[in-house]
Amino acid sequence: MKSRLVRLGLFAAILMLVSAVPAVADPAFDFGQYGDGALTNNGCGGTCVAFTSGPFELDVTGWTNDFAQTGLFFKDNGGDEVGLGLVEPATDNEINFPTNFIQWLPKASLSSS
Repeated sequence: MKSRLVRLGLFAAILMLVSAVPAVADPAFDFGQYGDGALTNNGCGGTCVAFTSGPFELDVTGWTNDFAQTGLFFKDNGGDEVGLGLVEPATDNEINFPTNFIQWLPKASLSSS
């Protein structure tokens, strides 16, 4: 009987600890958060642009076919002309696969600040 109460107490303690862990929603990044046009570096190094969603950060860098960093571009012209692209050497600021690409580096900061 005593061991049964101890197990029940341990189970209750674990349940309380698990339920006290804060839930974090899945991030939803808005690539237009800095407006239309060429995006400027905002502190993540090189030509990188940091997008945020709650406590999450997504560092994005554009690359050319000679593995040189290039700036990012956001356009919102409606239809299929909405999204993240490259400043150079892309035609119409679009990513020309396989010669250009975008690198994503997700980060999470669960601090209370």
